[in-house]
Amino acid sequence: MVPITPTYRTHLRRWGKGTELGGHSPHLRSGIVFGEPAPPERQTGLEVAGLGANSPMLAALDAAGHEYDRAARSEATWRAYRSDCEDFARWCESVGLGAFPASEETVARYLTYLADLGRRPATLSRRLASISVAHQMAGYASPAQSYVVRERLAGIRRSVGVAQRQASPAMTPEIRKMVRSLPDGLYGRRDRLVILLGFAAALRRSELAALDVEDVRWVPEGMEVTIRRSKTDQEGDGVVVAVPYGSHAETCPLRALGAWLDATGLVEGALIRSISRDASVSLEHRLGRRLSTKGVSLIVARAARRAGLDPNGVWTGHSLRAGLATSAAKAGVPDRVIMVTTRHKSRASLDRYVRAGKRWEQVAAASVGL
Repeated sequence: MVPITPTYRTHLRRWGKGTELGGHSPHLRSGIVFGEPAPPERQTGLEVAGLGANSPMLAALDAAGHEYDRAARSEATWRAYRSDCEDFARWCESVGLGAFPASEETVARYLTYLADLGRRPATLSRRLASISVAHQMAGYASPAQSYVVRERLAGIRRSVGVAQRQASPAMTPEIRKMVRSLPDGLYGRRDRLVILLGFAAALRRSELAALDVEDVRWVPEGMEVTIRRSKTDQEGDGVVVAVPYGSHAETCPLRALGAWLDATGLVEGALIRSISRDASVSLEHRLGRRLSTKGVSLIVARAARRAGLDPNGVWTGHSLRAGLATSAAKAGVPDRVIMVTTRHKSRASLDRYVRAGKRWEQVAAASVGL
């Protein structure tokens, strides 16, 4: 084992920003990064033929290959891997242990450290996944798969529990309150669109932030929203979600979209954008880049505060998607119809929303004469 090196940290910061992301990255396999000499490479048929390891042809293939490897995961996933591995490397350096390659005992101790800090099992599982990917990309066996590490994680899960604090569902009454609390002007129109479209189409934060103007098509029944890529559709097959007109003007997602487009004049590119606070500049310069997923959550949380919703609730971008599923279940919409909109791949994923929506339909204690 060797301690983490400054050079390794330099490469780690570049994860997600260059071609070294590829599963066969020379940076991640070299002794410069991991402190050990790379294993000798076997000559390929091309090298035997005289093209050589450094030929332009092979270099071009490697560069293209690294881009394909990078595309295997989303940019958000690469950022998460980088952040997790940086945390692991810092901890290993602080206690004098080698980070890459790491022993199974080192990883097990790291889990204990995180658990003692109060980190949830879901966080520990994600850190393990990042450590595992980093080792496999470097050509090492993953210590995260060892018996010692798996038992340590199982013990932590049983000791602290695995329940996560879920986002509070913003159901129809909460949506109405949030929309009514919004200010007038450009900010209000954008935030209204975020809340109503995110709710009506059951969009994830990433899906909402990724929408372009061209992804929305007006039809006689309402509008059709094309989601080109999502958490459960990483290969980009795409899906179209139908969004109907609302029964009330103030909560109609189509009217909210029309008001936003009329105010901004947008005809292409990112649909949901950041807005400059400098009211003295032209509208063209007030509209910024595509809104981030964090920006979506901030809009929902801010609207929840303005509306006076439960201060103990967890109001995030996911509250919109969870709220639509729960509201629909409570209204008696069949599960299969809800799944068409939410695009859940399995009933198990949808069940927690359905159970919440139908919780009071049949209660055993209500029928036993208490």
